[in-house]
Parts: sequence; structure tokens; C-alpha cells
Amino acid sequence: MISTGRSAPPSDFVTGICDHAFYFLQIYRPRRGHDFATIQLFQLGTGMTSLPLPSAQPLHGDPKRQAVATIEAYDYQIWRTLEQWLQLGPDDQLYLEGAEDFDVCGPSQSHANQVKHSPTDISLASKDVQGAIHNYWKLVQDNANVPGLKLRFLTRGGVRLERPSRFGGRKGLDVWASAAAGNDEDALLLAKELPKLLEPQESGLAAFLTSASPSVLRERLFTRIDWVVNEPHIDQTIEIVERMILKYGQSLGYPADRSLMAVGHLVRYCYKTVRLVPFELRSLTRLDLRDQFLDATAIKLPFTSDVAKLLAQRLSSETESGGRLDGLWRWLAASPLLSWRRWKRQASFSKIDRRNPAYEAALSGLMMARLELGHTGPICFQGRQSDAIVPALCLWAESASLGEVPGLVLVDTKASAVQDTVLWSGAVKLGLETRFHECLYVDARSENIAMALSTSARNWRDSLLSALPLAVHERLEHSGFAHLLEQTINATALRRDDGDAYRVFGRAVEEALSFLCMSEPVLPPQLRKDSGQDDDVSLRMDYESYMDRQCPADVGQLKELKAQLARKSIDQGLIVAQESQQCPAIVLFDSAQPASVVLASVIHSLYYWRYVGRELCAQKIHTRPVLYFSDAVGVPVARFIVQSFGSNTCIVNGPAPAVKDQWPNNHPDRAHLVQVEADSFVYAGRRVQFKSL
Repeated sequence: MISTGRSAPPSDFVTGICDHAFYFLQIYRPRRGHDFATIQLFQLGTGMTSLPLPSAQPLHGDPKRQAVATIEAYDYQIWRTLEQWLQLGPDDQLYLEGAEDFDVCGPSQSHANQVKHSPTDISLASKDVQGAIHNYWKLVQDNANVPGLKLRFLTRGGVRLERPSRFGGRKGLDVWASAAAGNDEDALLLAKELPKLLEPQESGLAAFLTSASPSVLRERLFTRIDWVVNEPHIDQTIEIVERMILKYGQSLGYPADRSLMAVGHLVRYCYKTVRLVPFELRSLTRLDLRDQFLDATAIKLPFTSDVAKLLAQRLSSETESGGRLDGLWRWLAASPLLSWRRWKRQASFSKIDRRNPAYEAALSGLMMARLELGHTGPICFQGRQSDAIVPALCLWAESASLGEVPGLVLVDTKASAVQDTVLWSGAVKLGLETRFHECLYVDARSENIAMALSTSARNWRDSLLSALPLAVHERLEHSGFAHLLEQTINATALRRDDGDAYRVFGRAVEEALSFLCMSEPVLPPQLRKDSGQDDDVSLRMDYESYMDRQCPADVGQLKELKAQLARKSIDQGLIVAQESQQCPAIVLFDSAQPASVVLASVIHSLYYWRYVGRELCAQKIHTRPVLYFSDAVGVPVARFIVQSFGSNTCIVNGPAPAVKDQWPNNHPDRAHLVQVEADSFVYAGRRVQFKSL
């Protein structure tokens, strides 16, 4: 509940009327400064009786061991975080417990925010202030490519003089503000006195202060830290946030009482988000705010088909364009839930409960031929893609439905959309186009994917190498590059490790490639730090041996591949590693674009290699069904499919009689070949008609 000023009553209350005794009841909920709750019972037409709630005697403890102030400081940080969330721009992203208590990252500038709940006044001699200066300087060094990086130091305290005074009776932070505003004399004075106040650090800050000009000091330091003092108390902050939520709800057309229902939900969501690991998951956006607000204020009701029909009829009668919305009403009548987000989490994507005649015909043929996906190799449907896609797609969809697991469709194409491929025509023929609309779509060919891709270090290594020409791939394997790449990726990702091997994000891969493409034989510092002494010596020898055998042409291709991946924006957005556990995916890539092959291979690992292992097999957990489709003729299967031996995989890539020769030499006959015609296919020496049953 929000108060309109300091004169507002200190307690919330709920009122009600007892049906039989005609009593009017008020229950006061205590807030800060009140010892107990009070029930006030009014009998209509008579007096008033106050009944204090009984309470037991508290245990006496040591006040020094009580964490009230610490908990209040955490609460204050969360409320300030929520306040910042409500002020985010459409392109901004809010990270919790990142570089500082919360960071606001945008396309043109980023602000790290440190929050102090203490009311103690600060000066340049304060430990917190000195620590903030050192932390900012290190932050700039660690994020040299981030534009407009600033630090905001928010505190409830004011500004006080340093003791002893170093600025002629002036407060040091006032001198800082004057220097930031353009006063060169104050800038030089501040640069002279700051090294005497700051504790020595190996950051180069002292050297910078003694050598830089006033304009450089102002540009790189004094205007980059904002000292925000005399900030409101937590109770005032709560009132401010409540008013902001009221205004936000008003912009969406919500009444005040309904908007206030979102306050507690948004606070809890901030607490939930701040506990997530790795830190890339601790992010909030403007769209997240809208989703959570709508979720908190939504009216929950059992959405049965009868309710949906009533809603559709009512809306149709009140809408002039009811004819154009007819498709929506049919969807409402058939859908179990209105909320797309909740439905996406709860509904089974893969279970098929309706099959059209074409699907039944293809399925009957597959059953007669006893064709099923397994661990004995891929099933290659050869022939014209328009013919082969029907039984292949039917087998893929039925396998996913039988196991109730999400599947993966890999599309090697130059078409701009999946609807422009023969694959979509097959889906329409089998009545699966609605299922396809429910999938997660990833266009790996796009310059900006805006998805967070992650997998294990080994899968990153294999994905990178499989995108390079075969000769380069083999040279890098023999030179020791593959082993060093995996070790370096593991080391660079160690600081973000949360126990999940499939949470190595693209940033660690870019850093590892940068180290291994250097011309000087220097062991990366991550490996020196994170490996033991014996491993250190071994890795150093391997690294220097690789540098001796390094081929400049191969290094050039690696650098080009790294540059292509850097343009893809694969570190922010939807977490594909999470979505892949419950949602089928359709990935478009182009075998002529190495970067798109890498990303397709990474997503493939989330549906395939993540579920490989004896322990998983013992639990009857198997790799997800994979459909590999190529609309080109004569293009070999992608190497990352070959490396997986094609288990639980259907392949459609045109007439390719030598397709099994693409598999590893020790498994030359792993591929099961199916020759497909218009309404039949040949497998194991037998022709099976689609309409045999």
C-alpha cells in the first residue's frame, strides 16, 4: 500500500464484515516501529473493543551477533535495483551483482552502481570511497572496449571534510565536482593529493594521476565517477518505487489497486534473479518488467474450452472486425492456456495426438519396414528432397512424440526463411506446420543472433574445427591445437563455472582463440594460474610445441572465424541451453558460411552430446531426435553430424549414393540407406508403399 505523505497511517489494514454476528473487523498489520498487531472489533451500533494479540517473551541475545543492519542493507540494494529496473530504456540491460551491485549496460554507455545503505558521511579519506576509485580503475582496464563506462556511488550519507584537511578547508568531493565541471586548477590539486590518500595498488592509477593533463584527468576519471549522496532511506525508497509502479501500471491501463499487486512480485523476482549463476543469467530488461508485471496482475481462472468459447463470442460481438479475428477465436477455443510464456513452459511440444491421412500413410510404411531411430547409425533418405522429406519428417516427429522429448531440425539452406524450403512443404503435407510454429527458431547465418549460446569446452572445440576445411582441421589436430584450445576455453570459463559443463559461453571461446592466435610463444595466464605445477610444465611444452608448428594460413582462417563469431552477438539474449531442454528447435545455417556451421554444431551438441553417457543410458535418457535437411544437391553432410556417428538422426540431402562413405573409416557402414520415390521407398531389399495399410 502506498502513502501520499509522511502523515499517512503507519499500518495497513484489511476490513471485512462477519456474516452472522454483524461485527465489523479491522486487522492492523504492524510496520516498522510498532510492537504488535491489533485486532479492533466493532459491533455495529455499540462501542469498540481492542484485543491485543498474545505474544511470548523473547530470548535475550548479543546485539553484536544480530544481522539486522546487514539484512536491511541487502533489502535496500534490492529496492534500488527495482527502482533502476523501472527506469530502464528499451535497449538497456540490467545485470545484478556483476561488476558492482547492479550494472546498467546499453549500446552507447554503461553504468556500474555501488549502493551503500549506511548514513555515515563520506570523504576522499573514506575506505569505501577509495575502494570505489580503485574498483573503477580496474573495471576500465577489464572492459577497455565498453563505450561510456561510468561508476555511480550511491549513499545515504553526506559529504564531510577530510581529516586532516588537504584542500585548503574545502571538502575533497567538492573539489572533485569542481574538477569534473572544468576547473583545471582543482583537477591538478586533486591529482596531487589523491595518491597520498589512496592505498598503493598495482593498477597504474598513481602513475596516471601524476602524469596526465587536466583534460585527460577529467575525461578518464573525474567525470567518470558520480558521487550521489543524501539518498533516501529504505522506507522512502519503497514509497518512490510504489509510485513508479503505479505510474507504469497507469501507462498500461491498470487501476492503482491492481498495479500495487505487482510490487511484492517484482521484489521477489529481483531476489530470485540475483541468485542465478553464471552472472549472464542475472539480467533484467524492459520486456522482462512487462512480462512480470502482467504475470503478477493477471486474473487466474481455469481456462476450459467452454470459457474460451464464451470469451470468443463476447469479443466477437463487441468487435467490428470480428471476421478478421476468426482465426484467433478458434485458437482461443482450442488452447489450454492464454499465456504464451506459461504455455511454453508447461505444454508438451512433442506429443502428437492428431495425425492426418498423409501422416498415417507415411507412418504405416515406416512401421511395416521396421524403420526406427536408434544408436546404430543415421537413416539417410535418398532421392528427391520433395519425396524424401515426407517419411524422414514423419519418423523424426514420431520419435520425438514417442519419447515426449524435444527434437532438433538442422536446415542447410540459402533460403531466407524455412517456409521457402521443401522441408516446410513436407510439414504442411503431414499437418505439422502448427508444430513447426511452436519451435525455437535460430538463423545461424544472421549477423546478430541475440541469443546466449553455450556448450561444453570440448563441444566448442569440435564445433570450431568442424567448420574449417578438412585439411586445416587435420593439421590443427596433429599440431596439438585441439587439446590446447579445449584447455584454454576451460580455463577462461572457470570464473563463470556453476557446475554445468554446458554453460561455457562464447566470450570464453573468443578469449581462448585470441591467445592461441598470438605470434609470441607465451602461455596464457589463465592456464598458468589454474593448472598445477606439473600440468603447467606440460602445457607450456605443448603450447610452445604448437607455436613452433603453427601454420600462418591456418592462423589466418582461425582469426577470420573468430571475427565472424564476434559479430554474431551470441552472449546475450535467450539462453538456448535452457530452452533446448524443453523446446524443439529449427536451426538454419549455410555450409558455405563457417561461422553458421559453428553455431549449428553448438546447438546440435545441446540435443545430442549432452545426453551421451552410460549413466544417462542407465536412466533411459537418450539423445534427442535430429533431422538434417539440405536443399542443395551433392553437398556432403556437415562434419559435426559425421563426428556424432549420426545416432537418432534422419538425413535428407538429395540423391547421394556414396553418403555412407562420409562416415569415419572405422564405421563405413553405419548409415542406413533408404531410397525414396513419390509414394514408396526401398529399404533392406523391400519396397514399401506409403498406403500399404
